[in-house]
Amino acid sequence: MDWNGFKVVREFQYQGWLKFIFQYFYYICEAALFVLMIVFAQHAGEIWFGKSNIPWGGIFISLTWGLVHILTKGDLLVGILACLGGLLYGCVYIVCKKNLYIAYPIILLMFIL
Repeated sequence: MDWNGFKVVREFQYQGWLKFIFQYFYYICEAALFVLMIVFAQHAGEIWFGKSNIPWGGIFISLTWGLVHILTKGDLLVGILACLGGLLYGCVYIVCKKNLYIAYPIILLMFIL
């Protein structure tokens, strides 16, 4: 999507300050839910399959979030990009050595930008 400028600034200009605040509060909450899903799916994958270096949380997000985007948006490319984004979020969690204090802000920034 082409924002014709920096996304955050353009959203503020387009939505106004009140909608902007609620939109970014939504982003903060949604990113927190993503991280929780990644954490629990990662833990489950490690227990079930015994491998901790595979981003099970990212795979879970890819399959759920990506497939939902394909079905709801009706666009295969949007769904594929959502799948790749979800997998990337899971990889960030692994690279951050499963430290939420590091992984959450990075995932939030990735989600917002």
